Amino acid sequence: LSQDVAITRTAFRATLKIGNSPVNVPLQNLKVMLDIRDAKSNPANAAFGISDPVLTSISDVAGNGTIAPGAQATAVWTILPTRDAAPLADTKYTVGGTITYTLAGVNISLPLFPAPITVKPDPLLQFHYFLQRDVYGDDPFTPEVEPSEPFSLGLIVVNKGAGAAHNLSITSSQPKIVENEKGLQIAFQLLGASVNGQPVSPSLTAALGDIAPGKTSVADFLLLSSLQGKFLSYNAKFKHKDDLNNPRTSILDSVDTHFLEHVVRVVAPSDGKPDFLTNETPNTDNLPDTLWNSVDGSTAAVTVLDSASDDTNPLPAFVTDGPVTNSNLVVHLTVPTTPSGFIYIRTDDPGRNIYQLAGVVRSDGKNITLGDDAWTTHRTIRLKGQAPYAQNRLYLFDDSSTGAYTLTYQAVAPIPPIVSLVNPHDGDTFSPNTTLTLGATATSIQAIIKELDFYDGSTLIGTSLTAPFTAPYLPAAGPHTLLAVAIDANGAKGTSTSVNITVSSVATPPPTVRITSPSDGADLFA
Repeated sequence: LSQDVAITRTAFRATLKIGNSPVNVPLQNLKVMLDIRDAKSNPANAAFGISDPVLTSISDVAGNGTIAPGAQATAVWTILPTRDAAPLADTKYTVGGTITYTLAGVNISLPLFPAPITVKPDPLLQFHYFLQRDVYGDDPFTPEVEPSEPFSLGLIVVNKGAGAAHNLSITSSQPKIVENEKGLQIAFQLLGASVNGQPVSPSLTAALGDIAPGKTSVADFLLLSSLQGKFLSYNAKFKHKDDLNNPRTSILDSVDTHFLEHVVRVVAPSDGKPDFLTNETPNTDNLPDTLWNSVDGSTAAVTVLDSASDDTNPLPAFVTDGPVTNSNLVVHLTVPTTPSGFIYIRTDDPGRNIYQLAGVVRSDGKNITLGDDAWTTHRTIRLKGQAPYAQNRLYLFDDSSTGAYTLTYQAVAPIPPIVSLVNPHDGDTFSPNTTLTLGATATSIQAIIKELDFYDGSTLIGTSLTAPFTAPYLPAAGPHTLLAVAIDANGAKGTSTSVNITVSSVATPPPTVRITSPSDGADLFA
């Protein structure tokens, strides 16, 4: 993901005008050397980036320039302070130098009168990138197409300098694949961006504005992947480009990367900016351990309380008075031990993807913000050599938890699976005593298909528990109306279109074959 960063900088423009009096003698071998001094008259050119001069009416000021009689030449330099020129406070310098030239064969050297300048401190920017590890899209190993879900690329820019950053903006290009060892047909799309919690337009440009010393600006880019997967490694690098050949003119101090678990919100102090929950220390389940606070870019430790039943080392199940039902949409979650500070809770979702989380209130009345600090995920997990299973999880992020939460759910109408009876076909006719192989396909966007039942009218005639869904059937003579009914892990049912077939009551007699020519006994060589 290529990004260009632009920022308004403060620089000085040094202009030197040289006039050659209108006599018949050219001014030759002109050379100008700038000399910058600090308040103690120490040489300070190294604390500045100095551009090549823009010249008018002269081709060179490095020792080969010539000014014709009666002409006036101009040289303009741009002088850009480095981060060393005024690291903490306003700092005074003088810009002077010397000029040498040849006039009528005589070498002349003159001082340039020093001009005072005051350099203000520059910003010093640290870029912290946060990329979501798990990306959800289509599973390439299943026939159905699962919908893609947006994932985040977050950025906190921290100004560690003593000066303000002005008009900082980032322009992003569309992501592209630079290495694809498996040759999968995968594509990424940049959907949009927000700055300090507010959507921005156009989506590819994020104007982060001014950043005062010790403050931050935060961007959150939303991306989409055509396939699901995990980012296993993640790095970022910046290249500072200017024409001054001095890397110290860069106000970019550092760039680093972090694996993101979730974009969260720290309630106090509230600045409207998103914060980032990350995994800094590798562990088996990639659980988060650090909070990055967008107020000042500081970090804090996060304690994990994990009782999800399919994790590597889950805690004992947290107490709930669920499960959620149509008559019991409010359940209570109790976490036995809650340490002080920030905590991350992961457990099985009592709603089971049948009911949607609608609100979370802590026992002391604090509302846990949905989407940011309380969320659920519903995935189909397919591990190599194992049957797929539905994974429904609930997550809470909190500070100074009381350990008790009231969870409110709302009923969500389940989306039935899509089912097709693919064998036999509508209108087929069969001889008696023919064993059919019933076949069907079924997909669900909410959960895995756990059972597929075949019916002849209202009579169950076969069941298949795994794809490809097939079952044998020996129908009796007469008409039959066949159906396939799929049941997913949430209990939602989908029914196929009916297929009408007929089984003959009498076996079809074999065809009669008779040779009519030549006739029996005919002489073929007459």
